[in-house]
Amino acid sequence: MKYDIARIQKARILKGWSRSKLAEIIGKDPSTISALELGKIDGMPATIKAISEALEIPMGELLIEDVKAT
Repeated sequence: MKYDIARIQKARILKGWSRSKLAEIIGKDPSTISALELGKIDGMPATIKAISEALEIPMGELLIEDVKAT
């Protein structure tokens, strides 16, 4: 599954949270949030779920459908 990382970043910024603050809230290392937002890693479902809950965004709204050309 792919997630809308730009939406996560935008929601975090709108809350006025740094990457470190979000990481603290969800119990992850700040480097994890940084790598996720920079596209260096794909988020594990449990991490994305924790982020969605912290940012108050339904997890389903973060999913990006993989559309393949036919």
